[in-house]
Amino acid sequence: MEANTAFSLLGTAVVMKMFAMLALIYPFLALAIVGSVATLAIHVASLFGFTYPFEHFLKFLGPAVFIVFLPTIFVMNQLTREFKQKDIWRAALRGCPP
Repeated sequence: MEANTAFSLLGTAVVMKMFAMLALIYPFLALAIVGSVATLAIHVASLFGFTYPFEHFLKFLGPAVFIVFLPTIFVMNQLTREFKQKDIWRAALRGCPP
């Protein structure tokens, strides 16, 4: 009976950890999408010669890359934990189209 209790507690801890990770992933995903759209808007505006409205946004896009990059490293470590080093990208990008 003790083994079942320990297993269920371990299973609960794993589920809680995955729920916490998912709760953190979506805000960073939204931030990455906002950054991508902002970068696209800046590039398109610069093609037409309108750079003045976006000069103030450029100082926020650089640090935002690192804010999104750090959680990406943690998620990739969780996704590739059970794979060998040579298969790390295949494991991290599983589910993506070839």
